[in-house]
Amino acid sequence: MAKTNHREKKVKPTQETSISSSSGSDSSSDSNVKRLSRINRKILDKNSEEYKRKRERNNESVRKSRAKTRAKENETLEQIKQLRKENEELENKVKLSEHELKILKDLYHANIGTTDFDDSEFRFHNCH
Repeated sequence: MAKTNHREKKVKPTQETSISSSSGSDSSSDSNVKRLSRINRKILDKNSEEYKRKRERNNESVRKSRAKTRAKENETLEQIKQLRKENEELENKVKLSEHELKILKDLYHANIGTTDFDDSEFRFHNCH
């Protein structure tokens, strides 16, 4: 005699189900759909070919998903490394520019007191 499982039974939508799913309450209609999909789910024997085939497909999907996640993580880490390098280069460039500015200011202030120094090249003009 074959073993009967209550999950194998198909449930016909009743008036109550159709009313609750159309009543406007999204969460209750979602839970009804989930409940019905669980009820309609086919139970497979673990030794059947169909079960083995589905498990194999699922395992392959999991492998692909995990590989994709690892690749994305590696890409992100590589991007972080590149941005840190670029940031360090920019910080060094700022330091060099600040040092050059200090030298130029010192030269300007050192030569401003001499009579033969033409400071017209160093004057800043309002360009508004």
